[in-house]
Amino acid sequence: MLEASNTVTKEECRYQGIQLGSGAFGVVMKAEVQGLRAAESSTTVAVKMAKKNSDFALVKSLVSELKIMSHLGQHLNVVNLLGACTSGEDGYLISKPFNKDNSNKRVTTKDLICWSYQVARGMEYLASRKVLHGDLATRNILLADENVVKICDFGFAKSMYHDDNYTKKGNDPLPLKWLSIEALRDRVFSTQSDIWAYGIVLWEIFSLAKTPYPGKQFDQQLFDCLLEGYRMDKPDYATEDIYNLMLECWKEQPMLRPSFTECADRLGNMLEESVVQHYMELNDPYMKFNAMTPETEDYLNKINSPIYTNFCANTPSNDSDGQGTYLNMSKRFDPSCKKLPSNSKKFNIIHDYNSSRVVVQNARIRDSGYYEVHAENTAGMEKLKVYLAVEDIPQVAVNVDAFYLKSEEHTVKCTVLAEPQASVILSFTPCEQRICNESNRTYISVYHQNSSTIAKEYYGKIKAIQSGHITCSASTDMAAPQITPVLK
Repeated sequence: MLEASNTVTKEECRYQGIQLGSGAFGVVMKAEVQGLRAAESSTTVAVKMAKKNSDFALVKSLVSELKIMSHLGQHLNVVNLLGACTSGEDGYLISKPFNKDNSNKRVTTKDLICWSYQVARGMEYLASRKVLHGDLATRNILLADENVVKICDFGFAKSMYHDDNYTKKGNDPLPLKWLSIEALRDRVFSTQSDIWAYGIVLWEIFSLAKTPYPGKQFDQQLFDCLLEGYRMDKPDYATEDIYNLMLECWKEQPMLRPSFTECADRLGNMLEESVVQHYMELNDPYMKFNAMTPETEDYLNKINSPIYTNFCANTPSNDSDGQGTYLNMSKRFDPSCKKLPSNSKKFNIIHDYNSSRVVVQNARIRDSGYYEVHAENTAGMEKLKVYLAVEDIPQVAVNVDAFYLKSEEHTVKCTVLAEPQASVILSFTPCEQRICNESNRTYISVYHQNSSTIAKEYYGKIKAIQSGHITCSASTDMAAPQITPVLK
């Protein structure tokens, strides 16, 4: 029977001296708790606590895990919180123990697919609750009764209610071999970085628990190889379809990776319908419990969240695979920036009332990253931190966001897709109709920030050249509005 989490005092928790697990952030002990469930005088539980003499970062991780789990809701494939103690000197989390011995069980390919499917369903639930796991790996996946897997260890987890990306600060240890390119390069995490980690989990499962990137240390050389397109080979027990799913999870551009729903559906199609139905029925009590739990508002929205920066927008594109080159600009970025190259024309932004200008010359894939530039406005010069992403592909798409000030504020999104060598000349003047030039495959759409209604359209000059060489500029003949690069 499912029950809501409770507050447990130190006196109500009796340890049995049995350690169920241990990790960098703490230990898990077996214990008996009095009065946790009304129908039982005592309940056998797993108690997670920080190790003695743990530094503040580890204790903070435990508190963060409590915040997430206490308001996460319940799901078959996620370890669910039974109770917690947050008073006095001790602090710990209480959950159901999963100590079944599966070491002698014969593992089949069906089992591997079944576990992968369940992990995707559990992560799909986390994503629906706008929770970033941040440390998805097989070491944080438990095998319980009825071949059920459960995702655990939310020490890195973050609520993503305020933004879709989280920029990690500090020097806390990170699981390097499971991190996406953008997490390694820019310390930015999102559901899409969890998708990359899920691809690594698939590789672990279908290699029968080998360490990722076998025989390799994770260093600058390996990271450079990832930037140049290197990915791990197909593990021994994976089919071509499953390996292709891994490769899709490891796409460099985050928004081109599949969703957890898509991953679960594709893996579910590899299982018998009765197996998928079985796990859906096992999850029904959890979903009914969530529906019956009274909530006047969504509690995850109340969790104190870190400072987020949403830098990684989807690349606008009409081509079949959705690829393109995108350029995003923002005034707010917290990560350390690359130094400007000695050639100041390499990346330059000049901003005033009547024009907004961006020039990128000889951009290469490894030039992607943060840059600090100067912008001029009515208050004088100010520094901007901007993110540049470049891909060497046949078609080029440029995404430009501008901030339009008149009687009220609007966020204006101008999107242009062009074939190589195509040149589109537009001007920043209001237009009532949509522009669509099929010969150049170009389009521009402008939207209000808080409405799906299409607003007036604005024009600019975009020149897209093959192999990542981009020249992009925008100008206006209107004297009043101020146009400022901004990132949504």
